[in-house]
Amino acid sequence: MNSSEQSYTQAVFTAAILAGERAAPSPVAEAAAVCCKAIAPVAGEPMLQRVVKALAGSEYIDRLSIVGLADEAASVAADVPLLAGKNSPSASVCHVLERYAQQLPVLITTADHALLSTEIVDYFCRKAARSSADLIIALAEIDSDDKRFSGLKRTLYRFHGHAYGGCNLYAFMTPEARAVPQYWLQVEQQRKRVLNLIARIGWRSVLSYLFGRLTLEEALARLSSRFGLRIEALILTFPQAAIDVDSVQDWYFVNRYLGAPVDEG
Repeated sequence: MNSSEQSYTQAVFTAAILAGERAAPSPVAEAAAVCCKAIAPVAGEPMLQRVVKALAGSEYIDRLSIVGLADEAASVAADVPLLAGKNSPSASVCHVLERYAQQLPVLITTADHALLSTEIVDYFCRKAARSSADLIIALAEIDSDDKRFSGLKRTLYRFHGHAYGGCNLYAFMTPEARAVPQYWLQVEQQRKRVLNLIARIGWRSVLSYLFGRLTLEEALARLSSRFGLRIEALILTFPQAAIDVDSVQDWYFVNRYLGAPVDEG
């Protein structure tokens, strides 16, 4: 049985939280009057601490580290090991997977996953542990009629008959899964060469997606074939898992969602 066929029914995960800033200062950090977005207060505590608690409370998480946190914010995560970040999320993920190559499987999430809970982490890890996939990506199906999230701007992946939101939860179950972030490193480096990128993804897949004909299952099968490994999507039953704090409006929203007062002036 090769590594991509193993069953991780007893899997205990190494977890890493990406906490780096793409640009400094971020609009969220400025609105919250803090040094970096990761420690913007949500329901009375730094957003990063909420993510740490969600992971630390899970029976499936064995070790935890934070990647790329600004030096000025280090005191917020005094009890959690810090790893240096790289110059992009994909580079940071590659760094984490290299660092923990002997401690697979690895769960990756982000510091701005403000509504993450231990319940969500347990659900994702429990399902992922029973899979034989190399890489598992969390998605949540989006109901446009759900009034709890009305007015919230989200990036949606629209496949035939369904719309999904990304949940910033990734389980790298085998060494082979490293091929995916390594590929995205190349994408970042060649982002201006649009035709080259589309050709590598596959014109047929791109056109099917644009015309709303591509199903999620077809997309995953084609990606798996291209990378020579098995990629699965795990559909979470928690729609709030598809919300992260990318903007000041998102920051206001998550505070309101949790019943916390926020000054939107």
